[in-house]
Amino acid sequence: MESFEQFKNRIFSFEKKDLSLEIEDFSLMPKLSEKVSEDGSFKSFYGDTTVFDLDIKTKKKINSFVEKLYDGNLPFLAERIKESTFHITLHDLSNSVSLSTIAEECFLNEITLRKLTDGKSINKKIKFKTTFAFNMVNTSLVLGVVPKTEKDYISLMELYSVVDKVKILPYCLTPHITLAYYRPVKTEKSEIEKLKQLVSEFNQDNFDITVSTKNLYYQKFESMNDYMSVFSFTGL
Repeated sequence: MESFEQFKNRIFSFEKKDLSLEIEDFSLMPKLSEKVSEDGSFKSFYGDTTVFDLDIKTKKKINSFVEKLYDGNLPFLAERIKESTFHITLHDLSNSVSLSTIAEECFLNEITLRKLTDGKSINKKIKFKTTFAFNMVNTSLVLGVVPKTEKDYISLMELYSVVDKVKILPYCLTPHITLAYYRPVKTEKSEIEKLKQLVSEFNQDNFDITVSTKNLYYQKFESMNDYMSVFSFTGL
């Protein structure tokens, strides 16, 4: 596991106040087309995950910025993410464009995670602070968050380690809230410049977000806009 300092050094090596996007030659991640159609609508995309749901006040605050994005004449953004789905992912699990190929894996993930969490009595609260809105691997615009203290970081990674027993991921945790997906189409220079401007204005401020095991859920999804909570980690 990374130390808190190593974690912060990695995170702040790419989460910056100014949005890092190539204005002249911005190329989208090819796999984006598995989730988003060229017309911007979300495709069927199946899987499971573990997420911290956010309180209503935080969701509304985030959505106020998302509204500015979509009022900014940025046609390369996909359809809007519903305010109700805003969350911080703890640990990804499985996903696929085909439900039949992922159904058994998700079922086993759920059974394993239920066994790992059954009868536990640890209750954790974690305080995050927002960093900056940034480009996530050329698929989406996200808002970065980091644990506010080393104690918060340790609590986060203890929870992460539980889910990591279900499925080990080939990448490190980068906590974030997805704000908008891109549309898999050619982008105009003017749109990128406009997005940079809006993000620069948004990134002038940050705020705290508190979560706990009471709002930590195992969820299944059918698209990037349709999530269903299966069970919570209450009492873990």
